[in-house]
Formats: sequence, structure tokens, C-alpha cells
Amino acid sequence: MKLPQADFQHRRNRLAEKMGPNSIAIIATREEMYRNRDADYKFRADSSFFYLTGFAEPEAVAVIETFEDATDYSYSLFCRERNREMEIWNGYRAGIDGAIEEYEADEAYAIDLLDEEIIEKLLNKERLYYRIGHNAGFDARVSQWIKKANAEHRHEAAPAQLVQLDRIIDEMRLIKSPQEIELMQIASTISAKAHTRAMQTVRPA
Repeated sequence: MKLPQADFQHRRNRLAEKMGPNSIAIIATREEMYRNRDADYKFRADSSFFYLTGFAEPEAVAVIETFEDATDYSYSLFCRERNREMEIWNGYRAGIDGAIEEYEADEAYAIDLLDEEIIEKLLNKERLYYRIGHNAGFDARVSQWIKKANAEHRHEAAPAQLVQLDRIIDEMRLIKSPQEIELMQIASTISAKAHTRAMQTVRPA
């Protein structure tokens, strides 16, 4: 059982309302972790990123833009393109079309285009909502985007206000939907049965 896309859309709606007009939120998933040159650890998406998108692949960034009316917003997803050879080894990729058709993004781009496309999205926004301090390398990229936007577009400013996004998402996650509660109940039931089974089989050493 998994949550329907309508739940993720509802969360994005709530976030857009909290952001207010003329704002932008940038949320990146976590990076892949490698054991050695030839093997990596099983990937787990960043919790806040997954909470808003339902997208479990690595190398992905979500961008939510609000406009004059905060209820009017756009959701863009930057992700890996389809690659038949890599998918044989590493599993299915949604790709650009899948990001729109399966994950209901308004726009989707190859992750390689992030540095290029994000500049235009930053222009004429008043506030940038971002999860500061989770990834030093990505923090540096965001800083460079703002500098580049201001340097190359003197008559269109990048956001002057930076807002910590963690606090907003953490507060949103306190309120669970009926579907989330059902999933939590299923998980707790499975865990309880596993603990009971373990207690029934253990013996004094």
C-alpha cells in the first residue's frame, strides 16, 4: 500500500499557501552513498523531499513557485532521464515524461539542466524557502545561483529573503491524513507481531 498522488498534491498546496505570493522553494533529495568504487548503499530519499513529491529516485530536485496569487503555483521536478542500459543495472527511472505523468509535475527537466533553468525561476521572487545546512555542497550551489541571477539580470532581482523551510515542513508533518494513519497502523501491527514472534522463540543463553 502506498499513498495516492492526491495526498502529495495536497501537501504541495498547503506549502504554497504558507509560502505566500512571489516565492520559490527548492527541495533536493539526499545524495547516493557509495561503499566503494563499484557498489553503493541502498538509496533512501530525503524525508522532506519525499513528503512533498512521492519521488524515491536519487539525483532529483523539486521546485515550487508561487505567483501573485499564492494559490496559483507551479511544481517542477528535475530528475534523471531514462537510460535503458543504466536501468538494467540500477532499476527503473521515471524520466522526464514519468515525472509529469506519474508524479504530476507541472514541468519536468533533466537534472543536468538544473543550473541553467533555476536562474530564470529565481528572478522576481521575494522569498526563497530552502533547507539550509543539510548539504554544504548544495548550499554553495544555491548561493552561486543567487549571485549569478543578480549579476546577469540587473533589472530582475533574485530573492532577497531566505527562509528556513525545515520549520514549515516539520509543522505540516505533525498533522496526518487518514491514509497516513492507516499506513502507520499497518506498520505498527507488523512490528508488534514481529516482536511477539521474537519473544516466543528466544531462550536463555
